[in-house]
Amino acid sequence: MNKKMLSHLVIKTAKVRNQLFKTCFSLLLVIVQISVISAQTQSNSDGNKLQAANNNQNSEPQRNFNVFFSANDGMTNRADLISQKFESNFENTNVVLTNTDQLAPLDIKNQIRSDDNACVVSVGVKATEAVLATREKIKVFSTELPRMHLDKLRQMYQQFNIDLTGIYQEQSFERQLKLIKAINDKTESAHLFLGMSDKYYLQEFKRTAEDNQIELHYRILQPSSSISKYLDLNSNSSMLIITNNEKVYKPYQIEELVKIAFEKQLYLIGNKFQDAENGSLIAIYTPEDKLVDEISESVSAYCLQYQTILPNYAKSFALAVNKKINQNMAIEELDGDKLMEAMRQMESKNE
Repeated sequence: MNKKMLSHLVIKTAKVRNQLFKTCFSLLLVIVQISVISAQTQSNSDGNKLQAANNNQNSEPQRNFNVFFSANDGMTNRADLISQKFESNFENTNVVLTNTDQLAPLDIKNQIRSDDNACVVSVGVKATEAVLATREKIKVFSTELPRMHLDKLRQMYQQFNIDLTGIYQEQSFERQLKLIKAINDKTESAHLFLGMSDKYYLQEFKRTAEDNQIELHYRILQPSSSISKYLDLNSNSSMLIITNNEKVYKPYQIEELVKIAFEKQLYLIGNKFQDAENGSLIAIYTPEDKLVDEISESVSAYCLQYQTILPNYAKSFALAVNKKINQNMAIEELDGDKLMEAMRQMESKNE
């Protein structure tokens, strides 16, 4: 082989060697990059696992929160709405709905003891009485009880260190008076009938009526008494304030009152929605959605933030006009929206 050919071969071999070196170097860079990416991926995965572990350690366990109701008391739907609101508003809370019908006191007691807040909600009279009968030293927030009933139970069970509070079923007597004034600001008097169980509020009612420039024509009725027997229809009063007392306003007596109201142009002023359904000309009541919101807010403060909450009336209100009664009485059609606005203006002046 001559020198020229040998030199050409050497040069060609060198080029091949250089090309091979570049290829190997490129492959080495790729391998290094893959290793770095893999290490980063593993690091991120480990970090996510650690973060998840920390989150699990720091998160609070779910609290059990008991809501008691009685289906026989017609409180199933209301209890469901309250439960849904609690689950939406309260974090880490498992709401347990318990129907007290057919449950023995021991069963209710054990259910109460499973509560993590030492505070339960009872919906309706029967459920509240069933919870209180266990005499567990807990806090109880009750709804759908007439004022006279809730106040009586609160006083009875304080001796057992049971703190009972809640939102009354009816709207306040003062708002009924303001409704009367909104209907006719020249009204100077109104009829009021109380029974043996709510007669203790008479002095309070008289002071409230005086503050609203209304004179009360009142009478305390015995269980066997009839309102129509004592209703002084010769008085100048054209208003009768309905109270939340089923012993006074029995179904047959309400029917009798509606007839008298029609004949004598007597305005029956109710304090809950059922009153308008049963024959009152107009009733002030708490809308269901607003009530559930207020219950949720109060229970959060009372049960979860350990604030002192006294029994009270709902803040929100609306008016229900019985249009059939309104038409039959041949009086001016009542406008609920205008009356509500007038009432709000009266309330704002007193604030």
